Amino acid sequence: LKPLTLVGYDLFKELFLNEETNMGRNYYKKLLTLIKRDWNGEQINRMLIKSCTKMLLEVGMTISIFKGHQSYSNQNSEKEVYTEKFERLLLQEATEFYKNDSDKYLKSSNCPEFLKYLEEAIEKERERALVLFDKQSEPKLINIIIKHCLEDNVEFLINCKSGLEYLLDENKIDD
Repeated sequence: LKPLTLVGYDLFKELFLNEETNMGRNYYKKLLTLIKRDWNGEQINRMLIKSCTKMLLEVGMTISIFKGHQSYSNQNSEKEVYTEKFERLLLQEATEFYKNDSDKYLKSSNCPEFLKYLEEAIEKERERALVLFDKQSEPKLINIIIKHCLEDNVEFLINCKSGLEYLLDENKIDD
């Protein structure tokens, strides 16, 4: 027989945090909408997002404790709710955002401006991950930026009129 507290957490997880239920879909949709607004430079309530992501982690930790884990500090199951439910959706949204944003930025800027944009995007995402998310999300988000902003556009960055070849030929080290 399960302890009543564990039954309560399981029900909460199934009804409220399950993306297949209306409540779960709405929860993740609203949370990701706030994050997208932050990506777009809008002022948002960052403490609200931090509280929501912290709650996802704490639900997982509490369930781990009740399921008999001696030490939950390095158990994978403790972050199950955060990783499998929220972070998966976050990384999908980040991929879409950075693909679109880098494409838009490439069309309206030169190579040095794009590299500056890339540097700022990485720094902002590091800060955002530190403030809003679990520390495990930072390298995943940074890798998305590197993949979709830099690696996917490397040929353009090398060959464009203001690209790497131009910068090296013209000895434009500061750019």
